Amino acid sequence: MLQCDELNRINQMFIIASIERVIKSKYSYNNKATKIELKNTIISLPINIDNSIDFEFMERFIIQIESERFSILNDYLNVNNLNEYLLKKDEKKVLEDFKNDKLQWSDYKLGDLFKINPTKYYRLKNDEILSKDGNIPLISNSSTDNGVMGFSNLDAKNEGNSLTCSDTTLGAETMFYQKKNFIGYSHIQHLKPKFEEFDLKIAIAIITSSKISTSKKYNYGTKFNRVAMNKTSIKLLTKNDKPDYNKIRTLSNAIQKLVIKDVVLYVERNKKELNKLTENANA
Repeated sequence: MLQCDELNRINQMFIIASIERVIKSKYSYNNKATKIELKNTIISLPINIDNSIDFEFMERFIIQIESERFSILNDYLNVNNLNEYLLKKDEKKVLEDFKNDKLQWSDYKLGDLFKINPTKYYRLKNDEILSKDGNIPLISNSSTDNGVMGFSNLDAKNEGNSLTCSDTTLGAETMFYQKKNFIGYSHIQHLKPKFEEFDLKIAIAIITSSKISTSKKYNYGTKFNRVAMNKTSIKLLTKNDKPDYNKIRTLSNAIQKLVIKDVVLYVERNKKELNKLTENANA
């Protein structure tokens, strides 16, 4: 262990990254990074002219990276109007009713809410569709990154403000909201809403309910295909025997704010800390 008075949270991040870099390049499953091996492992650190460790450089380097990271995150929150986390009166009320089980729910079939058909796609190889400078998303069977495999310069074949879901999976884990028009892929179903109120907030509620409804229901012999999607019942807030889209949207907003609150406060705390460190480093 490196022992000196100049160690702090910032420069230790640089040291940890240097250690991890060596571990990834030198050790493997068959060649363990044992205590003895780590003790004798040599890492690279910046040094001053007198060969002493340059802790000041490490701090400045990490501060710059963290500043850029928090700046990007802060810009994302601002652009997407996510930096407002204070609950409105109606949002507080719906959360309180939700916690006290006072909200009214009903079952609705996905087939009644959406027109479900296979997505339209190009019968081309991936490298003929994808482009580094493309802006039309290609939606695949992936359960990550909103199902986006990459981007294309070809014309979009499917309308956005809709849902996509793979019909080869064990449930709704590949169900995603697609804001933009997109290109489909083999075995991707397109769920086009039959109601005008549909938007991202409504989509979040439907996707969450779909995942709950299909959890552990399907297996490798019984896929969540188009027939199953149409028959799947999900629970939604209801009013007068119809989905209460206004209340669904309000509940989605309230839950999002609860989640975003921690992120916003985290960014604000770290911005203040980085500003102090930057001032000290420039002093």
